[in-house]
Amino acid sequence: MMRSPLPETLASVLAAAAIAPGNRSRFLAAGLIDQSGGLVADWEQAFVRLAPLSKAEVRSQPGEFLARADDVVYRGQTSGTESTALTYFAGDRWNQLRIAARSRSFAGWGIDPMTPMLNLASRLSPVRSIDSSLVGPIDADFLARLYFLVGPEPIVLRGYPSRLCQVAEALQRVGMVLQTSAIVAVVATGECLFESQRSVLSEVFRSPVINEYGCQETGISGMSCPAAGRLHLDDDRALYELIDGELVTTDLANTTMPMVRYSCGDRVEFYADACPCGRSGLTAKILGRAAPRPPILGEQESNVNRAIVRSIDSQTWVQQLSEQPWSLWLSQPLPTGEAQSIAELLTQLMAPRQIILSGLPAATVQQIEILAASAAAVDDTIEALKIRVLLWAVARLMADKITSLDSQRLYQAIVTRWEAWAGRSDLVNNSSAIGFDLLAPLLTMDRAMALMLWDPVHDRIEYYWPQGLKPDALTMHHYLSCLEQVGQSAQLRRHPWMPALRPLSAVLLGDFLRLASTLDLPIVTAWAEMIHACPGELSAVSTSDRFRDIWLMLRQALLWGNQAALDDQLAKLFACAVSPAETAQCWLEKGYVMLLRGELLDPIVWVDVLKQQIGLFGQTGNAVTNPMAWMPILNALAPQLAASGQLTLAYACLFAAAPPNRYLSNFDRQTKGVNSKQFVDDAAIDP
Repeated sequence: MMRSPLPETLASVLAAAAIAPGNRSRFLAAGLIDQSGGLVADWEQAFVRLAPLSKAEVRSQPGEFLARADDVVYRGQTSGTESTALTYFAGDRWNQLRIAARSRSFAGWGIDPMTPMLNLASRLSPVRSIDSSLVGPIDADFLARLYFLVGPEPIVLRGYPSRLCQVAEALQRVGMVLQTSAIVAVVATGECLFESQRSVLSEVFRSPVINEYGCQETGISGMSCPAAGRLHLDDDRALYELIDGELVTTDLANTTMPMVRYSCGDRVEFYADACPCGRSGLTAKILGRAAPRPPILGEQESNVNRAIVRSIDSQTWVQQLSEQPWSLWLSQPLPTGEAQSIAELLTQLMAPRQIILSGLPAATVQQIEILAASAAAVDDTIEALKIRVLLWAVARLMADKITSLDSQRLYQAIVTRWEAWAGRSDLVNNSSAIGFDLLAPLLTMDRAMALMLWDPVHDRIEYYWPQGLKPDALTMHHYLSCLEQVGQSAQLRRHPWMPALRPLSAVLLGDFLRLASTLDLPIVTAWAEMIHACPGELSAVSTSDRFRDIWLMLRQALLWGNQAALDDQLAKLFACAVSPAETAQCWLEKGYVMLLRGELLDPIVWVDVLKQQIGLFGQTGNAVTNPMAWMPILNALAPQLAASGQLTLAYACLFAAAPPNRYLSNFDRQTKGVNSKQFVDDAAIDP
C-alpha cells in the first residue's frame, strides 16, 4: 500500500539518493537506475520493486548514504534505542519544512507554536532556545525543580509516555500539586501511548494529552487529532507505505542524506476514509514497535534512588574536589556545612539538571544571587572556593548575555571580595589558580568593558603572583566551559574570523587542549586579543618558548589580516617545528590561513594531512588524537570530498566536526540508560 506524492518530487529525491554508494546495488537490483546511475524511464514501476532499507544497514555504514555535503544546516541523532545511534544530516529546505510541520501540528490543537516546551525525564534534548529538558532520576530534587518550572506562564510538557507516568506517579506519591492551569498540553512521544497511560496523565496534569509520532531521519512527523484521536501524518514531507504491516517511508525533502524506502520498525494502520475533523491528508493508528522488548530500566533507577546516601563534611568535600576525578564527586552526596551552597551551585554549572541551549536556568541564577550576597566563610579555604565558583558563574552569565542580573557589577563585587580575602589570608601564595578565574569573565564580557578592566585586574594578579599562575583541576573545567561559551558568543558578532573558522569554539578549545599543561598568563592574554579582535592591545607577546612566540604572532597576523606577515610567520613556524605535535600545529595554522584567504583546500593533500596528523579515517595519528581544532578544516573539506565522489570521507568529516557543547554532553551522560521503549507486546497489559 502506497500513498504517492507528486512524481517530480519523488524523482528528485531518488536522483539524489542514487548518488549515495549505499543505495547503488539496491537501486540496480530493482531496475530503478541504469549503469550510469540515472533514473530509468519507467522508474515509477521499478520503485515498487525496491527492497526496503533496514536500520541496521544504515547504521553499519552511515557514510555510504550521504549524497552531498554543500547544504548541511541540520545535524541530528537518533535515540539509539535498539542499536547504535545514527548521526544524520539535512539541508535548509528539510529544516524549514520540519519547523513548519511542528507549528502546523500545534496550531491544530490551538497551541501557540512559541510556547516553551519542557521535556521530562526522557532522552529528548531541547531543540529551540525557549525549550529545556529536566533530566536525571525522578527524585525530590527533580520534583522541586519541576514545581519551580511550572509557574504562571504557559508551558507544554513532553516525554516518553512511560517516563511521564513515572513523574505523575511520583507527584501523587508525595502529594505535590503543580500549577496545572499553566500546562497547555502534555505531549507523549517516542513510544506507543496506551489508554491507561493517557488517563493517568490527564488526571494528574489536567490538560490535553497529545500523541506525537516521529522518525526524524526519514522526515516522519505527526500529532493526534484533537477531534477524532487519529494521527495526522505530514504527508508533504514523506511518502508512506505499509509492507507486511510495518511502516516504510521515503523522505521527500532531504537530498543531503536521503532515506528511501526506510523501514523504521513500527507497526501501523492507515485509515481508508477521511478524518471526521475535516482536515485532509493521511491519518493512521500506531500499533507499536515490532521488536523484542528491552529490559525495563525504571527498576534499575529505583534501586539507585533507594541507595543509602552518606553525607560528608565541607572539608572532606573540598579535598575530594581537588584530588578526585570530577566524575566521582559529581556522583557523591553534597557536603554539609559551609560548602553546601557552593557545591550546589558548582554542580549546576557542571552538570545541570535543567538543560537549556542558551542562558542559565532561572533557579541557577537565584543560587548565584544568594551565594554572592552571603557572608564570607569562616574557613579561608572555603571562602576561596566560593569566590572561584562565583567567578565561574559570572563568566557564564556574561557569555550568555541573557540574565536579569547586572553581571558586570557582580563581577566587580566579586573582585572586591577576592581582594579582601587576599589581604587577610595566608593561603594566597599557594592559590595562584584564582588568577585564571579572575581573567575568565574578561573573556566573556563586552569588548569595551573587558579592555577597560584588563590592565587593573592584570596588575593585581601580577602583584600577588609575580612568579606566574599555576592551574589546577578547577581551572581546567572552568576554561573548558568558558572558551566554548565565548566561542559561540563571538560567532554571533562580526568577528573577523567568521564564517571561515566556524565553529570558533573549536578553535579556542583546540588551543586549550594543546596548551592546558603549560597554561599561563600570556596564553590567556592572547585568547583575550583573539576573542575581542584587538591584536597587540593587551600585552606584548614574549615567552621563553620560541615556537609559541611565533604561533602567537601568527594569530595576531590572522586578526590583522596582514598577508605578508602571515606568510612570514607561517614559514617561521614550519622552520621552528621540531616535534610531531609542532608539525601538526603548523599544518593546522596553514589550514586556518587558507580558509581565511578564501582558498580551496586540495582534498588529496588535506586528507593525507588529516590521516597523518590526527589519525582520521582509521589511521593512527603521529601527533594529536583530538580533532577538535581541525573542525573548520573538516567542514571545509566535506563538500569538496562529496563533489569528487568521496562521500564516505565527506560523512567522516561532517561526523567528526560536531560543534562542542558541554551541556548536551551532560545531557547524554544524565540520560544514558533512560531510553526504554514500549513495544507491541505491552498492549497485552493495557485494559
